[in-house]
Amino acid sequence: MLRYYTVFNVEQTEGCQLSLPEQTVLTEHGKIGRCEAVYANMPNRPELRSDSPSRRFQAYYSQTLDYVNLPARHCCDKPEEFYSTLYHEIGTVSSVLVGISLKIPAICLLPI
Repeated sequence: MLRYYTVFNVEQTEGCQLSLPEQTVLTEHGKIGRCEAVYANMPNRPELRSDSPSRRFQAYYSQTLDYVNLPARHCCDKPEEFYSTLYHEIGTVSSVLVGISLKIPAICLLPI
């Protein structure tokens, strides 16, 4: 069954009283803690490395050795950049693992 709903921003309505929960404001440390928790709680997560000097600024997933190479954290201007890169590479790992579990060549699942 297909249903359609009209949705309004609560600020665009009149006479609508909502009891919304208080928004949690995270400190910078709290945000990074949550980012770390995503990786820490990942099942069968690959090892993180900062490879040889010639590749230390490159981010990639090594399918043959099952590790993610990332630039050192201090190479990023902001912590968000490091975690954005980490999550991108973890997404590559997930694509490869789905390809393995479905018996599909993994190269078909990698982003172009």
